[in-house]
Amino acid sequence: MKVKRMKRGKLLSIKVKSYQRYSTKYTGYEYEQRMKQALYRKGFSIQEIERLLTQLKENESTF
Repeated sequence: MKVKRMKRGKLLSIKVKSYQRYSTKYTGYEYEQRMKQALYRKGFSIQEIERLLTQLKENESTF
């Protein structure tokens, strides 16, 4: 239970930091791989990471 609370609390900040770090340096496949590596190291599941990347792609295409 404690792990889930900590994970929820830091989830957004970790995602935002990773996005800011890698979106400016990398594009396409390399960007996705860097994001996956970083978030996986932080303990996120592959399903959560894939969902995040899908959401980011959808949000970028609306601009």
